[in-house]
Amino acid sequence: MDILDAVLNLEEEFYHEGKQEGEEKGARDGCVEGYDFGVAKGRQIGEEIGNISGMVNFLFYWHTVGYAPILFNERLVKNLEMLSDLIAHFPHDKPHDNEYNVQLENIHSKYKLLEIRLGIVMKKKGEEISKQESNSLGF
Repeated sequence: MDILDAVLNLEEEFYHEGKQEGEEKGARDGCVEGYDFGVAKGRQIGEEIGNISGMVNFLFYWHTVGYAPILFNERLVKNLEMLSDLIAHFPHDKPHDNEYNVQLENIHSKYKLLEIRLGIVMKKKGEEISKQESNSLGF
């Protein structure tokens, strides 16, 4: 083997080592990015569920003390109970499970129904409320 073959083999070795190091670094960086995305998404969902839970508890309190009895018909109270039950049984420990997404969607649907029944508008971060929407009970 002459010196030229040794240089060619050396280049190929460096190529394979570099490729392997790049794949390992990509896997590590991808894991970190995935983790960061998961944490951010988890915080967002947790904040959303917490806000909905707080609103449900607040409305239950209003109903219990008899404030605004005209708002609390049988259908609204039933909706509050169903939403409270969905939140109580929300699977906090298995976000990869399909049931997680189904229950999250059910919570969103029931909460949207509650907003419609009460005529309220819950503003999310960064959203603008139109003049027509601001005339509702927007909490």
